[in-house]
This record gives sequence, C-alpha cells and structure tokens, in this order.
Amino acid sequence: MQTQIQCPSCGSPFTTEVHQIVDAQRTPQLKERLLTGALNVAQCPNCSYATRLASPLMYHDSEHEMLIVHVPMELNWPMAEQERQIGRMAKAITEGLPPEQFKAYLLQPKTIMTMETFMEQVYATEGITPEMLDRQRKQAQLLQELVTADKLTQITKIQDNEEIIDETFFAMLQQNLQMLEQNPAPEANNQFIKLTNLQARLFTMTNVGKELEQQQLALNKFQQVVQKQGGLTYDIFIEQLMANSDNEKVQDAMIQMGYQAIRYELFAEITSRIEKAPADEAEKLTALREKLLVSYEAIQAETENALASATETLNAILAAPTIQQGVQQNLAQVDEMFMQFLASQLQAAEQSGDSAAMEKLEPVYQAIMQEAQNQLPPEVRLINALAAAETQEQMQAVIGQIPPEGRPAIKQMIESVIERAAAENPELAGKLNQAAALL
Repeated sequence: MQTQIQCPSCGSPFTTEVHQIVDAQRTPQLKERLLTGALNVAQCPNCSYATRLASPLMYHDSEHEMLIVHVPMELNWPMAEQERQIGRMAKAITEGLPPEQFKAYLLQPKTIMTMETFMEQVYATEGITPEMLDRQRKQAQLLQELVTADKLTQITKIQDNEEIIDETFFAMLQQNLQMLEQNPAPEANNQFIKLTNLQARLFTMTNVGKELEQQQLALNKFQQVVQKQGGLTYDIFIEQLMANSDNEKVQDAMIQMGYQAIRYELFAEITSRIEKAPADEAEKLTALREKLLVSYEAIQAETENALASATETLNAILAAPTIQQGVQQNLAQVDEMFMQFLASQLQAAEQSGDSAAMEKLEPVYQAIMQEAQNQLPPEVRLINALAAAETQEQMQAVIGQIPPEGRPAIKQMIESVIERAAAENPELAGKLNQAAALL
C-alpha cells in the first residue's frame, strides 16, 4: 500500500510503498527485496536518507512449510490488535488456496519477536547461516562507518578490518554505487563521489583491492583493444588470453565477455598456432585450448538449461489466470536470458506472420515492462512519465498527480537528471526542461 511519510533527516514529505505480506512463491520479487534489505525501506527523493518503515510483516514459504510473522514493538499494539492484524494477513495468504495445498502449518503463524531472528529464519531457507549473516552485518556496518569517516579514520579502520574486506565487501560497495548512480537526487551524487573515493583507497590499501584493480585494468584494456579494432577477432581474443595466462580470474572474466567468439574457428586457429609455436608457448596454448573447451561445453550446457527454463517460465505465465498474475508469480525467473528468448519468439512470430503467437506474446512483454516500471520508486516513475509524455497536456496530467508540497523535490530531481543527460541525451534533457518549467 502507499503511505505518506516525512523524511527524518530533511523533513521533506513523500509517498512510498509498504508491503506487509511476502509470499516466496507468489511474490518472489518481494522476497528478493526482503533478502537484500530493500523491503519497506523508503529513500527520501530530496536528500537520499533511507528510512526503515515500522510495519507488521508476514512471510510465507510453502516449499519449507513456513509461516512466520513479526510485529515491531514500536507499533505498541495491544494483543487484540496484533491478533486481528495477524489473522487478516493469514487470511490473505490462504484465501483462494486450493484444498490440496492447505496444510496444518497455515493455521497457526509463528510469531517472531525480533526482526533479526525473523530474517535468520528466512535466510536459513536459502542456506545462509547465522555466522555468514554476522559477517555480512559487520561488513555493512564497516562500509557505513567508512563512508562517513574522514581520511585518517578511514585509513585506520581499513587497516584494522582488512580480514572482512573481501570480494563480497567490494560487491556490496559496488551495489551501493549502482543504486546511487540511478538516483537523480543531488545528494546521491555527493554520496556517489564519496563511495568512489573510498573504493579507490580500498584498491590501493588492501590485498583483495589490489587484485581486483589489476583484474579491472586488464579487462578495461581488453575492451579498449576490441573497440579500437571495431570488434572482437580470434587473433585479439587469443593474444589477450595468452597475455593474462598467469591470472586465472582475468582469463575467466575475458572468456565470459567473449564467449560468443568460442567457436570451431577459434579452436582451429589455436591448434594452428600450437603446431608452429616453440615448446613453452605451445604448452600454454594447449592449456588455453583445454580451458576454452571446458568453458565452451559449460556455456553450451548453461545456455540449453537457460532456454529450457525460459520456455518453462513463459508457459507458466501463459497458463496463469491472467498474464499480469503469471508475470508477478514468475518475476524471479524473468532475467536477461528470458527477455532475449521472449524477443526471439516475438521476432520469429512477426517474420512468419503468426498473428496468434503475437497476440499471446505481446501482452507478456507489456506486462513485464509494466511490472518493471512498478518496481521503481514513485518519484522515478513520475520522471519517466514526464519524459514519455508526447504533449504538454499529457505532461500537465502527470504533474497534476504530484502533491504541491512534493513538487519542489521532484523539480530538484529533474534538474539533476537534466545535468547528467545534457551531453548524452539532449532530447531527454529538452523534454525534462519543459517539465521543470511547468513545475
């Protein structure tokens, strides 16, 4: 449901979503947000301050026969109100459930006193242990401390905590950078700069950072060579892989990046080089050929499995009572491979003139696009709607949905987007300039 809150940091009012029920099988997208800590977290569009919303939360996982609920203490609900709310949520989960799927555990939701214990039980279904969670919590806390610390404090904390600064820590940092990069709020840009500077310091001060930076530099060089030559050739691929024969992780990353070049012709070229090369080089080329063969077979198997999974997901969506319901139930399986598969099916149907297939597949694509749009924060959806407006009347209609007290924050966000888009997308910048003037 939508709720209006006031930012605890800057006082700006804004609208955000609150979810009280997460069903692992019916709403996998909400489960993913719960696991990543993004569920019921509202980010202020003006200052980017993140607020965790106090709300009852029920989690259902039919595969593990789990039905648990947490009611935050700060809600200060009397016992009767708690029981009423828990009953309401349990009814929402069991409503419409086929008789054969109704089991005894659904009759009595297990109440969990703390959110920490609640999340431990959810994570346990994913094979994540309390020890692993504790390490992640320490990493998240360290990252937050490093972001707000001055230079000297940063250096001391990095030196004192290097044992938990691993690839997972860098992945956590990168995830934050990506979120900030997509956030048009001006304060997000300041945070992005702080995190970028922190990342650079970690690259130079930690062993894992130095290794990751070395890998990144090698991959950047690979991309630059490919771009300079106008595309990836077999010669470039072989030479770059051989140049990094002493770094298995870089080689693996390059193979992933250039997997489309792993064909019979590539193996033939390597074999030809082996026959002409000195003994030591021939040995390295032979090892590379074996590695590529293993990777090729793994990629082929992975592709076949992904296509089979995409076919199964599409069939499940089409078999649902409605396309929208099918998409929502299978959203966790809608990945890049699925979208490529769906696009290829649409293209094949269009080329063959199969109007019946087009009528089935087009609504699936549209429903996925709509669901993806719904996952965006309300402020970003508004900006997208303004950018998509074709007339001033349509733009005015979108602006009419924005409460007057929220318009200054939206305008500030639009101006930030305009600044970023001015060079790369002048058409978008022009459209948003028009929207800013109307605001």
